Amino acid sequence: MKGTIVVEQFENPFCNCKQYHLTEEISALPRPSAFYRPIGRPECVEHLSALGTTGALIVRQIMEIPGVTEVSVDQYSVTVHIGRAFLWGSDGVGYSASGIHARILNILCAQVFGCLDWLTAKYPDVDIVDGNKALHRLEGVER
Repeated sequence: MKGTIVVEQFENPFCNCKQYHLTEEISALPRPSAFYRPIGRPECVEHLSALGTTGALIVRQIMEIPGVTEVSVDQYSVTVHIGRAFLWGSDGVGYSASGIHARILNILCAQVFGCLDWLTAKYPDVDIVDGNKALHRLEGVER
């Protein structure tokens, strides 16, 4: 079965964030959970373990990305906030492999759908849907 990630960018002057909606469950909790830096605080570690293995791993890996200030997780989505001085893509035009957005997609594809690296895979098994624009399929697209 092909997985799908729907990405939404919020047009809000107070929130530099994107939400990644998934077709697979990533949290064992029935309500949204927010995580802030530093992620190693005792209360944070306890709360992470309640998410389950996949959700906790996703939060830890995303929080390691420079510029990420908050990660919120619910059963089928992840919302990521970044600092105002950071850009989602590092090349100024689109999304480069080292950009925040691309790194988050790599984490989600690997942890949720088992793809090792959708940026270099020739035939990834995940559709990335731009919630603010048209659907674009990555399958068969050389990078």
